[in-house]
Amino acid sequence: MAFTIEHDFSQSEKERYRRYHKAQKLSHQFEKPSFWAVDRERDAYLAWIEGAGYKEAGHPRFYLFIWKGQSISVEVYQRIKCEKDGSETIYYKIVGISAPKDIQSQEQNMLELLKEAIITMAKAPYYIKPHCVFEYIERPKYM
Repeated sequence: MAFTIEHDFSQSEKERYRRYHKAQKLSHQFEKPSFWAVDRERDAYLAWIEGAGYKEAGHPRFYLFIWKGQSISVEVYQRIKCEKDGSETIYYKIVGISAPKDIQSQEQNMLELLKEAIITMAKAPYYIKPHCVFEYIERPKYM
């Protein structure tokens, strides 16, 4: 199954988000994200939780990635380039990933799912689907 963008949340998903949100000690007080990328079959959820993500502005974008019941913090810079043909390319630099040690042996799978979820979120608000490029991915730090 692929990731989809969802705006509606079941009560159990709201509780799950609140539990992980609280554990991450995030600064905002959102009850739930306005939308998130979801793949229930692979038990993976990605929520953009704060920040702008533009390196030129010096502000990263923070995501909460929930996979297999584990909470993973992700810090990303992005920049958008408008191409001559009118298309857009989004360049990503993932500069921080904090994950539980329980999933360290599954690092490659986690990173592939994370990229897939970020791409799904990037394409959600656009009529013209941008091309996504991951310029850099920091090795995860396991806690």
